[in-house]
Amino acid sequence: MLVLNVLIFKCGNMKKICLGVFCLTMVLLLASCQKKHMATSMKGLADKNLETTEIRCADSLITKDYSIRVSIEAEFPKNSKDVLSANIQEWMSEQLGSTYKGSFAKGKSMLKYYVDKQLKELDTWENGMPGEITYNVRIRKIYETDLLVTYEYDMEGYFGGAHGSHIVEAMTFRKVDGR
Repeated sequence: MLVLNVLIFKCGNMKKICLGVFCLTMVLLLASCQKKHMATSMKGLADKNLETTEIRCADSLITKDYSIRVSIEAEFPKNSKDVLSANIQEWMSEQLGSTYKGSFAKGKSMLKYYVDKQLKELDTWENGMPGEITYNVRIRKIYETDLLVTYEYDMEGYFGGAHGSHIVEAMTFRKVDGR
């Protein structure tokens, strides 16, 4: 009401008042359409949960003095063609070392690459200490709503010495744009 009063006060002539009222009406109309469009586009996401498939890859190296065991398992998005799935798969690769050059959509190949890489690296670290070296990673979907999905990276490792290592990180992705 205040805006309309200001328009009437400042304009003084009927054409300007009508033009001001028309412009204000159009702005409000467009704003309400934008909200409705946004609600409609987000509604489609509410009906759809991110479908995943669990992939596990493991390998070991055993000698008379030491053993190395590497295991990586991940819940890969089944649909590799949407932006959300592609971003989750890329994040998985980044968590594992960010050196994989193949298609992120090929989950088994990606995990095998990182298992082999980690096994070779740990074998070069082995310093003559007898015992067992372990490196276990689990990447999984831990939370999902109509608007977002959260993944967790959980690494447990024992590389010799008094105690092991444990790292947990999480990333939340918006379903609407995968960011």
